[in-house]
Amino acid sequence: MTAPDPTMEAITAAVVRGRGGDVAGARSDLEALWSEIGVGGDPFHRCTLAHYLADLNLADNLRRSGSFPAADHLDRAEERLSALPDDAYGDMIRSALTELRRAVAELRTERLSTAPDS
Repeated sequence: MTAPDPTMEAITAAVVRGRGGDVAGARSDLEALWSEIGVGGDPFHRCTLAHYLADLNLADNLRRSGSFPAADHLDRAEERLSALPDDAYGDMIRSALTELRRAVAELRTERLSTAPDS
């Protein structure tokens, strides 16, 4: 059995808090952890935190800025959909990709319902 990792448990708790609707509280928790870990902290913790603190959806960011050639990124994402698990997370990503593909085709730039809260 793997020993508990209090930092990963705190990151998970913050993510769950955000997905439960308290986005501001979750961001505050994650930012506090970022400060706590610091530049010399465990690289795995830093990468995990960076992932959850950032909106890493490049294709959607390009679409929202009006750069519709973002479809190139969508093609690459669709090529790898089979790697996603057959669970709620995989369903969420597949749904977001479908909505994003439609928005690019329609040249729309508004925030999508599948976009993460910020």
